[in-house]
Amino acid sequence: MMETATVLPAQAMRVPVFAGPGQLAYVERPAPHPIEPDDVLVAVKACGICGTDLNILASPPAHKAQPGIILGHEGVGIVAEVGPAVRNLRPVCLLPARPGQPVR
Repeated sequence: MMETATVLPAQAMRVPVFAGPGQLAYVERPAPHPIEPDDVLVAVKACGICGTDLNILASPPAHKAQPGIILGHEGVGIVAEVGPAVRNLRPVCLLPARPGQPVR
């Protein structure tokens, strides 16, 4: 059984995406939910950009990326939902994002 909190995002979320060389766009995407038993959904409260993001947005791009990829991976948020195998986190815990962790 998934454990949830009142911080769950709506059915959709607004995200910054790479829209092409030198172009940043904000689009709505479906809100994710844990898929695997050890997944954790974090409601992002603040997010920074890093050199890789800036290189993706450069024109011409200094780092290759497919248009539509979500930018921003250095953030902090609140645990909103956890899979049944997660034992050390609970909804409403404050959690820093780990750079390099995949975001689905």
